[in-house]
Amino acid sequence: MPHLTPADVSRLLSDVYALSVAEIDPLPGEYDLNFRVRTADSQGYVLKVMHPSRALAEIDLQCRALLYAAEHAPGLTLPQPKATPNGDYITPYRLSDDETRLVWMLSWVPGKVMANVRPHSPELLDSLGAWLGQLTTALAGFTHPAAQRIYKWDIAQAGWIGDYLHHIRDDGRRTLVQGILADFHQRLLPALQQTPRNVIHADANDYNVIVDDRGKYPWRVSSVIDFGDLMDTYRVYDVAVACAYAILDKPDPLAAMVQVVAGYHTHCPLTEAEIALIFPLVQMRLAISVTNSAFRQVEVPDDPYVVISERPAWAAL
Repeated sequence: MPHLTPADVSRLLSDVYALSVAEIDPLPGEYDLNFRVRTADSQGYVLKVMHPSRALAEIDLQCRALLYAAEHAPGLTLPQPKATPNGDYITPYRLSDDETRLVWMLSWVPGKVMANVRPHSPELLDSLGAWLGQLTTALAGFTHPAAQRIYKWDIAQAGWIGDYLHHIRDDGRRTLVQGILADFHQRLLPALQQTPRNVIHADANDYNVIVDDRGKYPWRVSSVIDFGDLMDTYRVYDVAVACAYAILDKPDPLAAMVQVVAGYHTHCPLTEAEIALIFPLVQMRLAISVTNSAFRQVEVPDDPYVVISERPAWAAL
């Protein structure tokens, strides 16, 4: 990906959105270039300059899902795509290196990422589950061709990690993940196939969860960002992913998990069959995460983003 200077970003925003910019700050991302933008009239946005491998349909999926969810759950605070003066949400833009990238922009959601909030009170964890439950319910009728995709984070396709376990160098850790994977094939996946499907967010990690810390403690989750993992898969996987990250660095992981599930169940009632699968789904999500980190460290050994949750994930496993 090219390096974009503030001047490059300012020119892009003027060309595409006819906006005058007062402040530009880079944001982290595994593949894409992301910038927090504050305009001259004090509006906040996140500008996204996509990796060349990103398909237009993947971005359209996110835009359409966000617009749909806002319509069906108007009480949720959601980032919303910003249209250009021509009414487009996604624009091909030629950068200074003469390469063309897809660019789009979302409204900025104020607050603090959950990773930077301590402690994680029971009320905060309950509100995380409640927020996701409302989102899942809002997306219940949503469909999009790009939501049906081959994707490494889809739990239905998680068997891929079997070919990458050799990247986990520690024998004990590798054996642990092998056991989780065997249970996935023998028990978890067949049981999952009997449960409801939905388009889900699928990535409520603590860097994607926004907390409103302005009022009195205990604080509450106000939003979830980064809809790049949207997919049509088994509904219960959404709350399991949230649990997998909510238990990291917790002295009582099960209690944290229970709080998230309780909040979710209030707004998106789960069946007994789904509830029974949450614990092994959490194990499998963590197994995917640590295997992906081990593999990605070989590909990009100097990128701290790919190992950001590796240590607490191993501890949780």
